[in-house]
Amino acid sequence: GNGTPNGIYKGVAPEANLILVTYRNDVPVGGSPYVLDAIDYIRKLARALRRPVVINLSQGDNLGSHDGMSQLERGIDQVIEDGRVLVVVSAGNERGGPASHHAQGKVEHGRELVLSFTLAAEQDHVVDGDTIELWYRSGDRFAAALQTPGGQRSDFIEPDGNEVVIEFAAGYRAHVRSQSSHPINGDNRIGIFFERSEAWEKGHWQLILRGDKVERGDFDAWADRPNAVTVIDFRSHQCDNSTITLPGNSRHAITVGGFISRPASCDDNHEVKGNFAPGSSTGPTRDGRVKPDLTAPGTLVMAPRMRRNGHCTHYDLMSGTSMAAPHVTGVVALLWSIWPGLAAGQIRDALLSTARNDAFTGVTPNTSWGQGKLDAKAAYQALSTLVEKGEARMSATQVLEFETSSRENRYGEPAGMRIRIELRDNADLTITGTSTGAYEGQSYMGTLMLRKAISGYEGGDAGPRLGKGASVRAVR
Repeated sequence: GNGTPNGIYKGVAPEANLILVTYRNDVPVGGSPYVLDAIDYIRKLARALRRPVVINLSQGDNLGSHDGMSQLERGIDQVIEDGRVLVVVSAGNERGGPASHHAQGKVEHGRELVLSFTLAAEQDHVVDGDTIELWYRSGDRFAAALQTPGGQRSDFIEPDGNEVVIEFAAGYRAHVRSQSSHPINGDNRIGIFFERSEAWEKGHWQLILRGDKVERGDFDAWADRPNAVTVIDFRSHQCDNSTITLPGNSRHAITVGGFISRPASCDDNHEVKGNFAPGSSTGPTRDGRVKPDLTAPGTLVMAPRMRRNGHCTHYDLMSGTSMAAPHVTGVVALLWSIWPGLAAGQIRDALLSTARNDAFTGVTPNTSWGQGKLDAKAAYQALSTLVEKGEARMSATQVLEFETSSRENRYGEPAGMRIRIELRDNADLTITGTSTGAYEGQSYMGTLMLRKAISGYEGGDAGPRLGKGASVRAVR
């Protein structure tokens, strides 16, 4: 971030040490073990260096329940609770675009609702793993069917959890899985995966929902394609609310929207500096929480770029919440460089509580601006006051992590446990065991014998010594 090699531009925290991690990016973000591995690598490296670390994640997609319960979002929450890691996430750019990727509606008991969408409307667009995920309440039961623009309708698929492959007359196929009581949150999910083909019929498709049992009837549907722009466009029931991409619905991550920091200079531009950025995703989360958490500069930001095809330019003007999030990440790095002993939650609280309001934000918090606009100076002043008064809580959590040796389960597959032991400065002890070989929705039992009585710490990162007789249940 210090402008090397040209020295023309500098980042928000130009003297920060950077850790750059690449990872496989062809699976839905919310369930990606690769992103979790990247976060874990950064966390362990920072711990070895005995430094706090802030992680910028300017990436996201729509595939998940949007309630903070995805595997990645729960993993981020757990990492932040350590007190030495903060994760800053871009909110996404899903509001008001040329295509709609979120639909919302209400199904009535005994009736059918038609959700209309197009596939690959443009000539050069190809369907390739594009997916619709529809989530609805656990007390309801919907049957689902697909209908082509030409009127060919599939059979209705019941929510029994089994995958059904629908093969249409032209030879292309869709995989549909309707699940009740999904293991991540207990709600119901309908997932539709469209196989790669250039033969998918143009025009208006229909997803038909039949209300077999309805207590509430409300649903949300999102469309996306991992690591690419989906060619699905909802043409009915479109909704710009609840468009925060995963993992931005995490409870403890700082989710950042964008505002217009530099209006475009074209003649027909109506952008006003300081107003909400076009496209910046809005909340609430599907479970009703306010997101984003705050906003930061997000339009025509000078940013570093990769050199491609011999192009020698190292910088380019870029827009989107992927530009807004690094502003917050840089401010966190600056604050932690001044007070490295501060807890992650303390810095997060300071940023959110000092975010400023103006004529554009209106009354906050709200689901567009969160708490308001990033104000680095105000956050610094608030933390300075707390530190001077001795009221800032320092992070004194000690953490010990290890994995047990794998053993074969009854199916002949390796299964083990990942053990996490936390001892906080208030003497609270938390032991978490996670099965490393369980399938989604399953868990294995294991026992951890702790043989020594608590007597403090043994230097470095050795962690606490614990009283015997404790047992751990592995929960996935």
